Amino acid sequence: MLLAAALLATAIPSAFAAENVAELKIEEISPEIVAGEMLEFSYLASNRVGPACSSTIVYWFESEEKKVIQGSDTIYLAAGESRVESASLAVPIDFAGVRHLYLKMSCNDANILASRAINVSESIPRLPLFKTLDVLESEEGKQVVFSYTMQSETGERTSVFVEETILKDNNIVWSNSQKIAVVGSIEIERLGPLLQPGSYKIVAKAASGIETAKIERDFSISPALPPKTLPANAIEGLVLLLFAGIFFAILVFVGTKPFQRGLPAEALEVEEPALQKKSVCLVESEASGVLDIGALEILLDEIGYSEEEKPKAIDFASTIPVIQIVKSCLFTDEDGKMSFETAVVDTVVNNSNRDWLDVAVIAMVPDFLGKISGVTADTSVEVKEEKSILRFTLEKIGAKQSASIAYTAPKLISQEEVGKVSLPAVIGFKEGRRLKLKKIMVKRKNAEMTVSRKTPQKKDKPVFL
Repeated sequence: MLLAAALLATAIPSAFAAENVAELKIEEISPEIVAGEMLEFSYLASNRVGPACSSTIVYWFESEEKKVIQGSDTIYLAAGESRVESASLAVPIDFAGVRHLYLKMSCNDANILASRAINVSESIPRLPLFKTLDVLESEEGKQVVFSYTMQSETGERTSVFVEETILKDNNIVWSNSQKIAVVGSIEIERLGPLLQPGSYKIVAKAASGIETAKIERDFSISPALPPKTLPANAIEGLVLLLFAGIFFAILVFVGTKPFQRGLPAEALEVEEPALQKKSVCLVESEASGVLDIGALEILLDEIGYSEEEKPKAIDFASTIPVIQIVKSCLFTDEDGKMSFETAVVDTVVNNSNRDWLDVAVIAMVPDFLGKISGVTADTSVEVKEEKSILRFTLEKIGAKQSASIAYTAPKLISQEEVGKVSLPAVIGFKEGRRLKLKKIMVKRKNAEMTVSRKTPQKKDKPVFL
């Protein structure tokens, strides 16, 4: 009897065990999608037979037998209940090809799998879009000048990272990069390097978020033309004119009086102007725009900005572009001694109708520049140097005016290094008084125009200057 009771006890759980029969299938999904976009789909989850369950649905893509991106949902299914749910997955930008989407459902002890093949095509860049790329100056002995036009399809300000490269035989001979704020259509003109005669290619790449664009153009540097020689009869005529000029000059300055030498400068107690150094700028670069947010956050961390202070500083820096010119030159004095100097000139333009006060500007000094030898500005400025960062506080930039800061280092750098000097950032200022416009009256009488500050009559129309 005991043995029979034991056998009956083991048989009862299996006889009354609850088992679920579940169903899972993909309802609506696009068979093709562009990389970098969201894949939207819907699926049917059903608990056909068995008790209620809190089912878990996991969905993912696979690449090389690994889950590369996935999501999940949890839904309650009563006995016999079916539900259609919507879901989405972000497709990576570099995920082009035929990919498989998998869905797996667990409802108590029941597990079921569904899948669908998806064709992921390569992303077609829409923003930013290059329209033109022109080489304006390409002659030996002169810096290359080129320009390009960018078009934004949205009416909002877009921050675009642009990289410009010049290649010769697929080798990079010059490069430059900066962040540019694009609104609608904008034309950018750049000053490149001095190049030897030959064939080159210029490439401009732009990136905004996950979207990229590229434009390139072949060009050549033509040899400088030799100076044109004048005909022999023209040279003879110039010589005769030269002698005639000298003769008449002697008559004018000497006249009937004997020729007198001028007194030396020491006798007049006036110092002669010092001879200026001769200079040759070997490399030069010009850039404009705003600093990359990643680089800006590094600068803000270096100067000790808190997380609460950063958003306001980033907002200033991302909306106020800066113009930067970098020159590395060789100087020779009257004694034939040579010296080197690299100058970085940064210009901040105030296009608003209010004065800017206590304008805060920060700049990263690259290691290859070494120790800064001097800082100058065309306005009152306070300078602080912290490690490799320069902090400038400009007392004032007037409405519709600009201010420039220059710092120098006694070192000659290469064209590649010139392109690596990052843009500074304007991280804050106080608004001053508004620029006032004067209201005056302009009257016409006959053919003459007179200006009057009297109260305008009914027939007079005010003119704002």
